[in-house]
Parts: sequence; structure tokens; C-alpha cells
Amino acid sequence: MLFLKNLIACGLTTFRKYAKVLGHVKSKPIRAKAKEGFKASYVFEWLHIDITNVETVKDGIQKVAFVKDNFSSGLLHYKSTSKKAGSQFIKELLQETFEKYNLYNQIKDIHILSDGGSENKGEVLSWVKHINAPPIVKKITAMTDEFPFSNAISEITHSIYKSEFMGGKHSEDQASHLKSLDAFMEYYNHHRYPCRLYGRTPMEIINGENIDKTMFSEILKNAKVNRLEVNRNFNQCIVKIGCNRS
Repeated sequence: MLFLKNLIACGLTTFRKYAKVLGHVKSKPIRAKAKEGFKASYVFEWLHIDITNVETVKDGIQKVAFVKDNFSSGLLHYKSTSKKAGSQFIKELLQETFEKYNLYNQIKDIHILSDGGSENKGEVLSWVKHINAPPIVKKITAMTDEFPFSNAISEITHSIYKSEFMGGKHSEDQASHLKSLDAFMEYYNHHRYPCRLYGRTPMEIINGENIDKTMFSEILKNAKVNRLEVNRNFNQCIVKIGCNRS
């Protein structure tokens, strides 16, 4: 500690000790308010869509778009091209998704969420406008007055594909790239367990299974009892320390 012209130079730990002795009460930090999010209340209520660039070794950049269901976190469909990914590309992807899951005959409303890129306008808006089906289909743009939330759920999907699934590596060519997308769909929908689904896979929810928050309650309860019993038995062990001399 150094005294200089009525000033004390000391380490942070020393300062805190003196401050405590003098009665200083440390104020609690003000935590930033968690950002409000949203969650769908049924399957196919909110469909997220976005394009990402995926690099291949021999065939250059491939444009990939996934359609993701908000409620189940499941990937419904994907489309990839090495050409321009405009509104016609997105429209075809959505058409294929609606046909694959028979969405034209859904009763409840369907919302399609995307960013404000030109690929999500034009042909896409024209297609949505002329849909003649039971559900009311709405095209929504993220980060607007109508919908102030982001489309982060799509960006998270891109990150999972590139980092978690591909491990930062690139497919050799377009053919292997498409195979990797098929494998990713299988992995993501059938072998990955999002925390929000409490032990279910996305495809199980899409196929009608319910989200059961108590699914593992009994297992966890029994595990706790067993763990306490193991610890109790361990504490009763007699530990002997010795050595043999020859």
C-alpha cells in the first residue's frame, strides 16, 4: 500500500476490505431486462425461413434455405441452389413444404416469418395472396412494427448446421453437399433433443406427440434417492491407510 498526498494506492482486494470496515455496502448490479420473445402455441402456426450461404470445395457457394416450425423446432423442408436464390426459389420451397405436410388443408392460421430481403417478396407475396385454402396464411416480416421480434430461430439453425453438424468443414462438391443436408435433416429432427421439448424430438412433436414437462420426473426422483443412498454408504466406509515393509 502506498500513501501519496492524502491518497491511498492499493490493490482492489485491500480496498474492498477497508471499505467494508468503514461500513460501505456494495450496491447490487442492475441486470438488463431479458429480451421478450415469442413461442407458437401449435405446430405449423409459425414457419421461419431464411437463406444462408454454404461453401463447397469444388462447386463454390450454395444457397440454402430451411423452413422451420417454431412450436416443434423441427425442420420441415429445405432447398439448395448454386444459382440465384430469389423469390421464385423461396416460393417453390414453400409450395413444396405445404404439399409435403398437407398444409393447404390445415384449419388453424399459418404465419410465414422472414426478414425483409427481396427474395421474400415478389413471387412469395403473390403466392400467399392467391392461396385458396382453409387456413389463413400470412406473410410476416421480422423486426417491423407489425412484428418487433427477430428471425433468430432461422439463424440458429444455420449455425447448428455449419458448426455443430459439419464441424466447420466444407462438403467436397454439390452432390456431397446435398447428402449432408439430408443427413442434417435426419439428425436434427430425429436424433437431437431441444430442451424446450423435454425429451421429445422435433419430429415426434410434428407427428402429434405432446410436450410433457413431467416425462422424466419419476426417473429424476429415483435417481436422487439412489444417489443419496450411495453417498450414505460411501460415508460409512472405513478407510485404512498403511504400508507394508519388507
